[in-house]
This record gives sequence, C-alpha cells and structure tokens, in this order.
Amino acid sequence: MILLGALAASAGAQNATVGGIVRDNTRNPIPGATVNLLESNTGATMGPATSGADGRFSIPGVPPGQYMIVVSFHGQEAARTPDFPVPAGGNLSKSVILSADQLGKTGGTTPGQTANTSANADAAIKAINDAVKAGKAEDAKDQYCSNATDPRLQRRCKALDSDIADFTTAERSQMTGQGVSSFNAGNYSQARNVFRNVRSRSLQAERQRWLDRVDRMEAGKNAAQAGRLEEAIANLRPIATSTDAESAGARLTANQLLDQLYQQRISAAQSKVGSSNKSDLDSARGALDEAARIKPGDSTVASLQAKLAAQYKSVGGTVTVAELEDAINAYYRRSYSEAESKLSSFIDRGGTTPRQLALAHFYRGACKFSRQQLTGGPEDSMARDDFRQARGTRGFSPPDSQYVSPKILKAYQQS
Repeated sequence: MILLGALAASAGAQNATVGGIVRDNTRNPIPGATVNLLESNTGATMGPATSGADGRFSIPGVPPGQYMIVVSFHGQEAARTPDFPVPAGGNLSKSVILSADQLGKTGGTTPGQTANTSANADAAIKAINDAVKAGKAEDAKDQYCSNATDPRLQRRCKALDSDIADFTTAERSQMTGQGVSSFNAGNYSQARNVFRNVRSRSLQAERQRWLDRVDRMEAGKNAAQAGRLEEAIANLRPIATSTDAESAGARLTANQLLDQLYQQRISAAQSKVGSSNKSDLDSARGALDEAARIKPGDSTVASLQAKLAAQYKSVGGTVTVAELEDAINAYYRRSYSEAESKLSSFIDRGGTTPRQLALAHFYRGACKFSRQQLTGGPEDSMARDDFRQARGTRGFSPPDSQYVSPKILKAYQQS
C-alpha cells in the first residue's frame, strides 16, 4: 500500500499551495511520482508536480474549488483521491491510503524497497546523489539500498560506503581542528557551533563528549568569575585533572582559574590565622575549608590548619553546646559552608565532651558529603576522615535516617 499525504498552505488571499508527501505503506517516501490536481467540476488540471527525493510535491497557485489528487507512475495513472474542497487561501490537511494494486498496475515499485525499473533506479540514484551533497549519505543508504535490485543502483549503493567514509573524515577533521582549537582558546560559542553541526553517526558519541566539555568549561569559568565556588570546582576540576593532549589549553585555563580561587582563600586565611579575635579565626577557618576543597590534601592548607588550631587554643574561651547546636542548625538550613566552618571551630577548640566532639565530626563529614552530592564533584575524602573519627568514639551513635539521608549513613558505615 502507498500513503499519499496532502496538505494545503496559504499562498495568498485567493489561491493556495497544495503540497504533500508520497509514501509507501512502510512510510518510505517515493520519489518520481507525478502528481496533478483535477478540478472536479470543470476538469481543469493544476500541475504537474514530481515528488522529490523525500517524496514531497508542491502545486502552487490553486484557485478555490473542488479537487482530487491524481498520482501517476511512468505515464500511467495509479490512483486518484475523492473530491475535497480547497478554500481561498485556506489551510488543508488530507491523507489517503492507496492500495498496492493501484500502484502495481503501473509497473512501479518503491525505490526504498526495490528498483526493478530504470525510472525508479534513476530517481533513487539522483536522490542518493542529492543526499550525499547535503551530508545525508547514511540516511540515503538506509532508505534506498537495503533491498535494491537494479545493478546500477546497487553499484551506487556500494560506492556510498566511500562517500560516508569521506564525509566522516571531513567532519572529524573539522571537529578536532576548528572545534577543539576554539575550545582550548576559550571561544566556547564557536566550538559549540562546530560540534553541534557534526552529523556523522559514528562521531555522535565523540561529538557529545566535546559538547559536554564545552558546557562544563564555560559554566565553570562563569562560576569562578562570579565567586560560586562549589559550582566552579564541580565543573573545572574534571577538566583540570584530565590527561588527554587535545584538551591541553582548556586544562591550563581550568587550573589557572582554580588556582586563583585557591590563592584568594589562602591569602584571606593568612591575614587572620594569627589573630586573637575568635571571629577572625572563624573567618580564617572558613577560607581554609574552601581552599581544602579546591586542593584536597594540600600541604599549605594543612600547615595553616594546624596553626589555626593552636591559635584557637591560645585564644581560649568556653566552648558551649549552643555553638554545636548552631552549627548543626546551619547544616539543616543547607548552609553547608557556614555549618562546616562552625563545626571546625568547635572541633579545633576541643569540643565539650567526646560524644559531642564525635557528633561535630559526623556533621562536618555530612556537610562535605552533601555538598559533593549537590555539585556532582569528586568525592571528598575528608568527609570519610570525619566519619571515621566519629565512628572511633566509644559510645557514639549517629542520628537515624529520620534526620539524615540514608546515603550519608551508608557512607558513614562504610568509612
């Protein structure tokens, strides 16, 4: 069976353009069909139009009236539709199913299925050539070559493999040339356009990988410039730690942006780590916590943290349970950086009791774990260090799942 889809679109105040698609029963488009409009009352004919490679036809300048669509193959009529009205400049949607018998009496076949006739083979070969020029050789192979029987069409289909290989090579060259160069140079808009225009099927996974990198790098750079630390770390660190040679320029940029954020925090901490004012020490603690998230395991951060802990003890002051409660409340407000800083201050000053100190370690680990889950960044090993510290305290039990997520409790149990 053949499906002939007809639709009309306005072409002016009085006349319409009647167009549609000639298809077979498997919805493959049929090129090379001759389509006319026959005015039912007068017998006047509008057209003809020939369906193209995609099966589409168009007949412009159709006056209002009653029409039928007449489809022919090889000079013989295949079928005609019942009458339908074409309004003045109106919109019309019409489809009709034509039986295989109606098509078969013309000796015609569908190029997408078989091509036993010279006319169909010619139409299919032309459609293939047009598709190759449009960068759609793979689609043409699917459509015209699966069941081709005409020798000329078979030869053209075989040559398509070479066309597809050439097209893929050209697109890979464009992608790894202009696309990657633009990405490494920081021209993310141009890089994105290059990668988005890659159509070769065999390159789609690589195309998406580069698009993801462009999006991540641009988001990370914008976050770093706006001071959104967690977002910047989550997006920039995967690129900063990548090892492929193609991303060398972007890797350098990502490391420079992270280093700027790190140096800002280190400078802020150094200016206050020796203060005798507790609020200054708390501010230094917050800066060091952020620096540690940028560069986990950094020796400079560790040295300043040790100095800060000693300074907390030197300043002294009573450590109260209210401070621990305030820090935990900040955690439940999802102010994880604030909570972590307050918990670190409580821990560095010795806490109150061993169990409350363990609770502070548990919630500090929960802060780090929760932030990692939100940003999608790498796992914070220091979260597990805090969990281990809490687990090592005799008589300590963590809050139950009513108060913290099962994921946090699982990470605690596995630490």
